[in-house]
Amino acid sequence: VDIAAAEAAVADSARYDAFKLVDAALAGDGARVAHILDGLRQEGTEPPVILGALNYTLRDLATKAWQIEAGTPAAQVLAAGWPQRRPLIERAIKRGRAHDWQHLLQRAARVDRVVKGQAPGRVWDELLALSEGLAGLRLPARA
Repeated sequence: VDIAAAEAAVADSARYDAFKLVDAALAGDGARVAHILDGLRQEGTEPPVILGALNYTLRDLATKAWQIEAGTPAAQVLAAGWPQRRPLIERAIKRGRAHDWQHLLQRAARVDRVVKGQAPGRVWDELLALSEGLAGLRLPARA
């Protein structure tokens, strides 16, 4: 067994959490997003916990994007928040404009209705699509 295989096994057995999902999405790593979300599902993580982490991040990105588009220097806007997450936020913010993040927030509201049983859809598929949207992947159209 080589070191890379051992590291992969340990990383795969590590407990997943919604913030690891968000970090993978912020990094634009769609494959890791799908892997982590599947792990969360298998571990029995409740969808509202995942959706809450995604919503928090999407609101933060939308707010930061609006501020930058309104003329506030990006360095000043990006300085607010968790320092360890700043590179991920900066990377993500470059992938879209404020209206893109607002669109994802609207999508998150729809996912919330699916989670609550108020709209048709498959909860885990919706969470995957939303997470992939955060990662910068194209979202399927919704009516």
